[in-house]
Amino acid sequence: MRNISLSSYTIETRRRNAHKLQRTDDLEEQDLLDLFEQFLTGQRAASNDKDAKMLLRVRNFKRTGRYSYGVIETGEYGYSSELINVDTLARAHMRQPEEAGMLPFFFHIFLPSNETLGLLVLQRFGNIGIRGVFTEEFKKVFQAKCPDFSVAFKPIVHPGQLGTYSKNGVVKRLTFRQLQLPKDIADAYSGNRPEDIYVEYSIVAKRHSDLPVLNRLIRKLTDKNRANLHIVEPRGFKDSQVLVEVELNGHTRTINIKDANKIRAYFDITDRVKFGRDGHPTFRSMLRESKGLMDDVWRSLRSAGNAN
Repeated sequence: MRNISLSSYTIETRRRNAHKLQRTDDLEEQDLLDLFEQFLTGQRAASNDKDAKMLLRVRNFKRTGRYSYGVIETGEYGYSSELINVDTLARAHMRQPEEAGMLPFFFHIFLPSNETLGLLVLQRFGNIGIRGVFTEEFKKVFQAKCPDFSVAFKPIVHPGQLGTYSKNGVVKRLTFRQLQLPKDIADAYSGNRPEDIYVEYSIVAKRHSDLPVLNRLIRKLTDKNRANLHIVEPRGFKDSQVLVEVELNGHTRTINIKDANKIRAYFDITDRVKFGRDGHPTFRSMLRESKGLMDDVWRSLRSAGNAN
């Protein structure tokens, strides 16, 4: 089973060529949440990016107050593949290049009134996510409606939130993940495309122990000189992802610390969601977990003085 996780992003709007953030509910009488609703409504019929060979379709969404949430399906096409029945090991279907296998991804948007920041939470399925296709398609609608403004989605964990993890969390695992594999190794171990698999090297703290790497990271982030955090990679793991798993309040946060200036985090919820017969998390459990993460992130931003 692939891991199910959530990624959080800030949503920021500015008048073009301006540094000051704009209130998201006042873009020259346009409300950003209304624009999201127009975008999501328009995507009920699948859009086709022929260059990327990618389909995007909104399965469902609901707006409640200043929140909007639902499920987006996306899928690649352009190549054939044989689908095998795992019980009989016989061919069940030969997928054709013009057929796209659609995967569902949960999304959750929060755009409070009288604020210059909003939040976006997106589901990840293993190492697959929809941030790129979701945000780029929305920007097309946004630019058409608000040509004098820009919108940005920033997958960054605020240092204030990292401080909470550092003070109260327990760092249990440091993982180096190599995404690019030589084709001969990928063929030998899986028969799949090299980009479909990855290898990991993990350093794991024993029970009742901790790894101090996150505390060092916090010190680097608060250092005025912003010296790069140097972590020695294992042999053969050049340019790998560097992931820190932190246990906090019964949850596991995974933070990518490869670039200290672009800290990204995702929240592993595999063990907390309920799975349906289709093998995907249920809508209700995804809503519960995404709302919990959103509340956590928003409190961190407000305590750090970034939400106003």
